[in-house]
Amino acid sequence: QGLINAIKETSDMDVKESGEHVIRRYEEYTLGTERNDDLTLVTLMLSERLPEFESNLKAAKDAYQNGNLDEACEILKKAADIFPRHADTLYLMGKFLTRNKKYKEALGYLQKYIELKPYDANAYTILAHCFFKLGNFQKAQDESKRSLSLKSNNPSALYSLIQVYIALGKIDDARNVYSALEFLKPADKRVSKLRLKLKLEEND
Repeated sequence: QGLINAIKETSDMDVKESGEHVIRRYEEYTLGTERNDDLTLVTLMLSERLPEFESNLKAAKDAYQNGNLDEACEILKKAADIFPRHADTLYLMGKFLTRNKKYKEALGYLQKYIELKPYDANAYTILAHCFFKLGNFQKAQDESKRSLSLKSNNPSALYSLIQVYIALGKIDDARNVYSALEFLKPADKRVSKLRLKLKLEEND
């Protein structure tokens, strides 16, 4: 009966809040007793608005593919309002807003996404780019390194880290990372531009 009552109390909560609430009630009930086994709680979210969500998601992707970034972001926000903790939607919001140069807003969505999926190297790379554009080079460096710790041969993260090192005046570090990037992407135009930039820094 205690479990039933705890579940009833979650009627106005989202999936995460409801799970935490039931576990909290369980811990209050068993206070002072030793647990004999592992405890697992699975929460599911059901919504009659799923077709609307899927329609918004598709429309946002189509708008993005057609180059309509403002429209893509606005439609995707409607999808996020329906399922605020839908991981793919949070990631796309971060990606679309970054492409639309709304870096501060993008950070909020990406950080929520990483709470759900902390091992996605690409998400940290986009985070690094946002911090770089906002002038927070230390955070950009940290996020680039975090991305590379998860995926060491990630060209975008290497490129980002080189840019950060140049901005921080760490030219030797930039050259070391550049060697790895050049090995992975020798014909990339961005690599050629970086090579020229590093030569100019060396001459300075």
